[in-house]
Amino acid sequence: MILHSLAELGNHFGIERKERKPKVMHCNRCGCEMKRVGETNIFVCPGKNAKGEPCQNRVIRRVSTPLSREANLSS
Repeated sequence: MILHSLAELGNHFGIERKERKPKVMHCNRCGCEMKRVGETNIFVCPGKNAKGEPCQNRVIRRVSTPLSREANLSS
């Protein structure tokens, strides 16, 4: 038997991949959980700062998706 990838080896032995949970990001200003904007890599804080005003902290993070990983493997 010739196997060309580790995925084929795992399938042969009946090993299934665990589903990954998205990581929770917290605001570095107020500590509230940040919400992702659509399917982008932008996160916005919905919390309030110490004065009671909306925090509105924004963060751009590198987010790897299954599509981007597959594209990197095929090239």
